[in-house]
Amino acid sequence: MNIAASSPVAMAESASALKSGQIQSQVAVAVLKQVQDTERAQAEALLRMIQQTTAAARGGVDVYA
Repeated sequence: MNIAASSPVAMAESASALKSGQIQSQVAVAVLKQVQDTERAQAEALLRMIQQTTAAARGGVDVYA
């Protein structure tokens, strides 16, 4: 890219497009992190539920011969 040959308007448009792309990337990363946090919390809740169910089953009837 030849900066000297670019008009100020074209340079401003390029800068604006670059900034817009950066903002879109930042939003995408933030959404991804939020999804990961939600999935991590759901996985931890599932593990707690399994542990509680397993602990309750130990005190119950043994169905295995």
